[in-house]
Amino acid sequence: MNSLHKPLSAVLAIGILFITASCSRVEAPVKPTVAEGGKQVVEMKASSFSFDPNNIEVKQGDTLLIKIRNVSSTAHNLTLKDPKGRIIQSADLPPNETVTMAVELPVAGTYQFYCNKPLHPTLGMKGKIEVRPGA
Repeated sequence: MNSLHKPLSAVLAIGILFITASCSRVEAPVKPTVAEGGKQVVEMKASSFSFDPNNIEVKQGDTLLIKIRNVSSTAHNLTLKDPKGRIIQSADLPPNETVTMAVELPVAGTYQFYCNKPLHPTLGMKGKIEVRPGA
């Protein structure tokens, strides 16, 4: 590598780290609205490369309906893991379509979600559902 490529490589690496850090920030927790039948509902947007909201808070035992609108022209995915890191649900998100995912949340803890497409989580397409002990 010649001397010109070393500084350019460093600048590119710093730029990628900056973009990754700025894309992956976790927002303030969002609490779902209550729909008929007592189910908790969150409307979410999937874009390149984020989920909005990406931080959801519910009570243990709730059934959460996540209505995910993919507002991009690229296919995405929402994969959800339980607090032990096991995948419990996954849904493909076709471009410009809405998919509803019903999720049972029987255990308190942090449920991580992400897009399973290559590099999408690294670029910020991830989030969490905090399940608080029920009252």
